[in-house]
Amino acid sequence: MKWDNFTSERVASFQCKPGAKQTIFWDGKQSGLGLRVTASGAKSYIFQTELHGKTMRITIGNYPAWSISDAQTEAARLKVKTDQGIDPRQEAADKKATDQAAAAAKKAQEARNCDSRQSMG
Repeated sequence: MKWDNFTSERVASFQCKPGAKQTIFWDGKQSGLGLRVTASGAKSYIFQTELHGKTMRITIGNYPAWSISDAQTEAARLKVKTDQGIDPRQEAADKKATDQAAAAAKKAQEARNCDSRQSMG
């Protein structure tokens, strides 16, 4: 693996190696931050680390929608989580489930309120 500090010029110039489906370039400044470049030219920032003895890779977001500094900040946040033994993917799934349950409960409460108003009328 080769690490280079990401700059606007470097990131813009990164290309997939000929014959490969994707190539990952690693940032020399932020541990775990990479830029995946596909054969079609699509670029996205990724975070990769080891968690519980297994390699974990998370897509941060697409280039250029994400700036280098925002991707570095997000990679640093993910690094802190994984260093604490927390799987950010599981954390996101748990939050999604909690949000969906709260939305379903709110909808059910609104339906009950509507039913009770109708039965009063």
